[in-house]
Amino acid sequence: MENSNTNLTPKLNPNIGWVPFPYFQQTLIIILLLSYSNYKKINEILDKNVYDKIKNKKLKDFIELILPLMPIFIIFYLDINYSSFSMISLGVNNYISNKTLNSFLKVIGGYCLIQVAAQDVGLKTGVTQSDIVKSPIFQFFMYTGVGYALTQDRSMAIIASLLYFQMKFFISRGITKDVCFD
Repeated sequence: MENSNTNLTPKLNPNIGWVPFPYFQQTLIIILLLSYSNYKKINEILDKNVYDKIKNKKLKDFIELILPLMPIFIIFYLDINYSSFSMISLGVNNYISNKTLNSFLKVIGGYCLIQVAAQDVGLKTGVTQSDIVKSPIFQFFMYTGVGYALTQDRSMAIIASLLYFQMKFFISRGITKDVCFD
């Protein structure tokens, strides 16, 4: 007799883990990356349609914290349980070999660490260099590179980078400090 729980088990797609529809992972990551350049408008919409309608302050604070992190929770869950955000699942390995990708992430992550160390000892950054480093897409690759150098797990490095931007643009609403910890 067949177990009646088998219908509840998600069907894994070869090489992409479990996803609700084809290209789900790529779509979600692209939406997140695009949202970072439109975070002010998105925050206004969330304020008007969600947050401002919640009267209980503690509940409102909780929702303002959890709602922006939901995409990260989804990515984390799918990757941990089904490897849905691995480089194979994302299709990256169809174009870039593991060796090349790992080397790229190590080099750009190393650059990021060297950039921070240079600033810490008072060395000045070049004008064009500074403009490039301030680019959100370059920052995403730098942070992913550092995350990969630390974890040796590309999926976790991507998730950590996305988490950084979600917290910066949606939890902190893009309001920044001159220093991280004061």
